[in-house]
Amino acid sequence: RECKSELKWFHKPLRIGAETTQRQRGNRTTLVQSIFKDRCKESDSRAFFDTVPIMAHAFKEDWHFLQAKLQRFIKQDPSQIVVIEGLIRERYIQLSNIFRHSAAEGDEHDCIGFNEFIDLVVTCGIPDKASCPLSAAQGAFIAANVEMETNTKAEKLAMDENPDNALCLYEFLEALIRIALRKFRDKASKTTADSDSDAVRILVDDFLIPKCAQMDSNEFRREHLYWLDIIMVLETYKLKISKLWREYATNSGANQLMSISEWRDFCVGTGLTRIGYYSNEKKGDTQTPFFPGTALKYAFWSSQTLIRNVLTRNVRD
Repeated sequence: RECKSELKWFHKPLRIGAETTQRQRGNRTTLVQSIFKDRCKESDSRAFFDTVPIMAHAFKEDWHFLQAKLQRFIKQDPSQIVVIEGLIRERYIQLSNIFRHSAAEGDEHDCIGFNEFIDLVVTCGIPDKASCPLSAAQGAFIAANVEMETNTKAEKLAMDENPDNALCLYEFLEALIRIALRKFRDKASKTTADSDSDAVRILVDDFLIPKCAQMDSNEFRREHLYWLDIIMVLETYKLKISKLWREYATNSGANQLMSISEWRDFCVGTGLTRIGYYSNEKKGDTQTPFFPGTALKYAFWSSQTLIRNVLTRNVRD
């Protein structure tokens, strides 16, 4: 259950901010006792953070499908697939966070649409006139979106959940690998990689990770959320928050869940979308919202905990 240094959160009290009163400082509240205590029961990680074990399991699920697809176009040296596996495994957290952030720019979270994918490729400065024009990225998206043949019931269920016009995470990784081979292994390439795995490494380390925004939920929880100050405020308004939750969330079996559309209704109904400020006091000045639509959308998706297998979230064992 340890995610890097997050083990401390299971034993020590919550951190204390500068605005906490002396009386509150004596409170030995821990996350296990806080308003977030149910997160350990409901999340796949069974913890307050997305942990290393759950990330390893998610990678295993994604690699199961990705490996079969790589075997279709990496044929000259199949041993390179093993090297690529290790490379992707080491960077899986960063790549997953990049995927989540780009996917959230559209209307989905578990898959990335065509426009969002192309925007990401352009933002990273990947296209060039020599070996990897923008049409190569478009072709990589189309090729990666082709679903694989299924051999088991579990694989069939996963493919049924796989969107037809968007990329899930393992398809996103496949598209990036296709682009890497086109950009760094083509005869016309300005920068030539020594191997297929080296091409993937260059693309990920020199283009994607340094230049792409990431949705790092763990960082937000660690640096901003799990503080005694925040817990005290949430506990104070717990009953009112629960009432609003019941008003806007949909009943789904034994669990009450809130969809993205219901979250939008909640933001509009409570006036979050109307809160704003004026850059100056001149007459006719346009009000700038404190919480634009993109910020509210990112808030919704980044609060989600990591799932072992997104494609079969509704058919878990």
